[in-house]
Order: sequence, then structure tokens, then C-alpha cells
Amino acid sequence: MSQILANYKEKFPVLNEVYEVVKTVEVVNSARNQIRIEILKYYTDPSIKYKARYCEIGSAHLQSSYPREGGAFVREQEDKRILWDIDFPWVETIDSETALLEALKWVSGSR
Repeated sequence: MSQILANYKEKFPVLNEVYEVVKTVEVVNSARNQIRIEILKYYTDPSIKYKARYCEIGSAHLQSSYPREGGAFVREQEDKRILWDIDFPWVETIDSETALLEALKWVSGSR
């Protein structure tokens, strides 16, 4: 455990919450979206040891709705990569392995 982070309230009172990323896992789902799960050591509340969050990288097909000339789109359609950053507020555990297991259950739909 980082002593600097454990005592952050004393040294850095303007910080409201502090996390340490203790584990990072990447998986790919059946839709071929890349998912990064981060297990966080939670220093803000001593009763909650670990939390989880994830980012999902997917693709989207975009068509601008403007500008138009003569009813046709001026810009061509584009394929873009999009990053969704999502917290698992329901994953709060006492150890990092349990947090990872719970996060994987949510991502895989088996929860």
C-alpha cells in the first residue's frame, strides 16, 4: 500500500478521492469490442477496499446531419473508434481478485 496515498487527506486536502490502479485486464467480447477493466485500490473510504471500472472501445458509423447542399450531405460517412468510460458502482470488495471476478461477470453478462 502506498503511504503517500493512504495519507492523502493530510498532505493534499483539496483532493476528494484517490485511487490506485492495482490491476489492468483487457478482454474482447463477441461484438469484437475491446474492454479494459481496471481494479482500483480505494483510499477514500476505509470500509471499501477495491472498486472496478472499465472502458470499452468500439466502432461507430457516423453520418453528419449538416451541412447539406441540395439535400445531399457534404461530408462523407465515417467510421470512428469510440471510448466509453464506465464505472461499476456495484463492485466494491475487500480484495482485488474478487473485484476482478465481479467485473468480469458484469462484462460477460453472467451476473
